[in-house]
Amino acid sequence: MSSVMRTRGLFMSWRQLRLIVFMIIGLGSSAHKDENPIIMWWDSMGNIDRLTSCGKYTCQITVNRARMTEQSHMAYIFDGTSFGETGFPFPRQRGDIWGLFMNESPKNNEWLISQDEVIYLFNYTSTFRRESHCPFPTQWLSDINSLTDVTYLVRTSEKTRLRKEEGLAPIIYVHSDCVTPSDRRAYLQMLQKYVQVDSYGPCDHNKDFPNSTNFGTMAGMLSPEFHRFVAQYKFAFAFENAVCPDYITEKLWRPLVAGTVPIVFGSPTVKDFLPAEKSAIVITDFDNIEDVARHINYLDQHDDEYEKYLQYKKTGIQNEYLIEVERKKALSDGIDIFRKFECFLCRKLHDAIRNHNADEDATVSQGERTHYGCPTPLMFNADGQYVVPRNSRDNVYKKARHRSKAIKHFHDRNINATFDDIENYAKMLPRTCHHVHDEL
Repeated sequence: MSSVMRTRGLFMSWRQLRLIVFMIIGLGSSAHKDENPIIMWWDSMGNIDRLTSCGKYTCQITVNRARMTEQSHMAYIFDGTSFGETGFPFPRQRGDIWGLFMNESPKNNEWLISQDEVIYLFNYTSTFRRESHCPFPTQWLSDINSLTDVTYLVRTSEKTRLRKEEGLAPIIYVHSDCVTPSDRRAYLQMLQKYVQVDSYGPCDHNKDFPNSTNFGTMAGMLSPEFHRFVAQYKFAFAFENAVCPDYITEKLWRPLVAGTVPIVFGSPTVKDFLPAEKSAIVITDFDNIEDVARHINYLDQHDDEYEKYLQYKKTGIQNEYLIEVERKKALSDGIDIFRKFECFLCRKLHDAIRNHNADEDATVSQGERTHYGCPTPLMFNADGQYVVPRNSRDNVYKKARHRSKAIKHFHDRNINATFDDIENYAKMLPRTCHHVHDEL
């Protein structure tokens, strides 16, 4: 078992913690009625047993696996980070609906969900990718109006003063994960040859947070005080931990909200979500890292040119696609991404039951690679181009291919395999499987 999976029982990301907290809400409503179909969170923790209302539809939400056989039509939601670790709801009945919920990067499931054999097992998907059935690409943007809010904005003249008199670097770096599929630490180390960087996290640490703050904690980095701290800097290093279309986290949104220009790498589609055409430095727009550094230094020395990257704070959001995505999100009446998927499946479950009772064939939906699939990670070359194969980690991606084939083997035979069963079968497969697909 990988180190990620070994520790999952003891540690969790704050994204997983948010899921647990959400699911505990509403425990007071626990009445069960046979006419309310059951949606089971297969991988979630906690004693959850409640009703959820979704317009004219109502469903029972539970994690109690003893209820698997209560109804002929059931829906199961799988957390992609732990899929395959705790068995499956087998035998899979004809009326069962499988849903994938995945808001983490492929790093958190070791590219398992990016495999065709796995993604095809699900009837419906809810991920950060816009192609999924119930997408949430801006999950970490709390409110589109926060992008134009000037609460944290520091005048450019003051940022320049802080640079000269207080010794602040042009760039702030606060990422905590030092070994990532996006190879961001390698890029940081190359960039530091040309531009000064204040690194507060454990990766290439060269500066400490103020003693009176808790910025090194999860709560601290979500606080208004931390936004004000970031706002003092002209630029913020905003590299995701993996490269995947539409995978955008608080690493991008935080500096935009604060009024700091993000230096961006991660989602190839990130420009679709920027508030304005000139609001971030996207490193893939440049031929090499020296050109990136030259542009940063130029903006640092020319306040009038730098301020062009902050014009969206005055003129408003110019990106029509971002406006439309946020408009659709607002139509959800403020419900979060977890309950949104519950309601999505609740409607699908009621539709399936209605078709069954009317003796009509229901349309069978299926997940597709574009609903989540992320390409094989690479590394940066000396020019700062993300093009070098990661031969040192080939075993991880080959393992994902073998594990996906093992899961499909047991699924197709309705065998409720354990994690060890999957691992052992995967080890017996011929070592000729291809890498995870790069096509998107």
